[in-house]
Amino acid sequence: MSRLRGRFRRNAFACLAFLPLWSLSYSLSFFYLSLYFKASGVTDAQLGFLVTAGSGASILFSALAAPLVDRMGRRRSTLVFDLAGTALPFLLYALGGGFGFALAGTLLSNASRVMNVGYYLLMTEDSPNDERTAAFNVFNIIYLAAGLLLPLAGGFVARAGVLRAERVFLVASSAAIAVSAVGRYLLSSETAAGAAIMAGRHGAHNAAGRDSAGRPSALRGLLAGYEAAFSYLARNRKAAAAAAANTLFYVYYLVGTNNSLYFTPFFADALGLGAPMAGAVGAVYAGGTLLAMLFLNPPIFRRFGPARGALLGAILNAAGFLPLIFVRKGAVLPAMAALGLASLGFGVLKSAIDAALAVSFGEGERGDGGEALPVGDAAGAALTAGEAARSGVYSAVNLVSSILGMGAGALCGLLYGPAPRFIPAFSLAILAAMGGALGAANGGSRGAAKASAASAGPGAPRG
Repeated sequence: MSRLRGRFRRNAFACLAFLPLWSLSYSLSFFYLSLYFKASGVTDAQLGFLVTAGSGASILFSALAAPLVDRMGRRRSTLVFDLAGTALPFLLYALGGGFGFALAGTLLSNASRVMNVGYYLLMTEDSPNDERTAAFNVFNIIYLAAGLLLPLAGGFVARAGVLRAERVFLVASSAAIAVSAVGRYLLSSETAAGAAIMAGRHGAHNAAGRDSAGRPSALRGLLAGYEAAFSYLARNRKAAAAAAANTLFYVYYLVGTNNSLYFTPFFADALGLGAPMAGAVGAVYAGGTLLAMLFLNPPIFRRFGPARGALLGAILNAAGFLPLIFVRKGAVLPAMAALGLASLGFGVLKSAIDAALAVSFGEGERGDGGEALPVGDAAGAALTAGEAARSGVYSAVNLVSSILGMGAGALCGLLYGPAPRFIPAFSLAILAAMGGALGAANGGSRGAAKASAASAGPGAPRG
């Protein structure tokens, strides 16, 4: 903890310090959630409806994220929507695992889309680019490491049964997440850009409740973040390319990683490795990802910066997926070797792609040479174009990736049965498109690479 405090500033430290408690609690409860629903009487058809309803709710909350985060502030929106979108749904599930409670909790859980935007901005907005890059790497290491502890809960589930064990997990996780949300709030402070935007939004509307264009205040507030975002992206090729790459990554995340519903079945069934090898597949993938984040990312980020690091990760990931299209069924060693290479690439790509977008808005401190924008009546408050655009860009990325993810999931569901190797082929196509976007981002990222030269891995002391 002391090394985190020495490496990161106040808000980044607050976000990372409570992450182990949050991520372990979330992973523990979510891992057994579908089994809990089924044991409570939810049918397979109803599970499918929950997925569809959740996707619709995610699109709605993604669209609302930018105006809510700008109006409430990064710090308060992270607190409110962490409680509403994570702690409260877990409590609802604990009250009952039937379809009604499952549907209510699933819809409400997508309020975390707002929390995600607020959290990322709170963690990085006041930080310089090198600290942002390191923060995302530490974030991913903590989140992944928490997932590796899940097998320890298996014994309790076996003894108590999934219904009783999951209820215990849900109640404990709801309380732990609430504690971490409140602790993060008390330890952090509103970002400079967040405070300026809130002040500007407050003073931007006239007494009649309409803006200068005659639009109602509520509509103006809804559109303001997106107007700033798309205006900035239209002028900044590097940021637009990074946003496009980030959007494609989160579609790929649902198709070609261990978060895909087709990941384990592809190796167990399509490649003929069998169900007993499923645990080994998960262990190899998680181990390779963690190895990359711990030992590859720090020197890669120092040498190349996040945008070129993400491109390298995409290439490694693609090199691992290519053999999976052709490897013969039952060939354990070639399949595992390809999986290991893909996992290394994913470990680099996951941290780098988030950082590549975060650093595309300029430094987190004033005096970075960005274009100053006057904001409302806030005394002396001026935002750079990048600061004004951040929340809208993150929300737009969430929104578009949710829509594309729904289409990608439907396509995989249609084609996986007759052609299981469509999954690695489709993953390669997404990675290729992502690589093209990252290539464009790299064209304008020389300065970002130099700015990230001081970034280091977890626990590295500040220079």
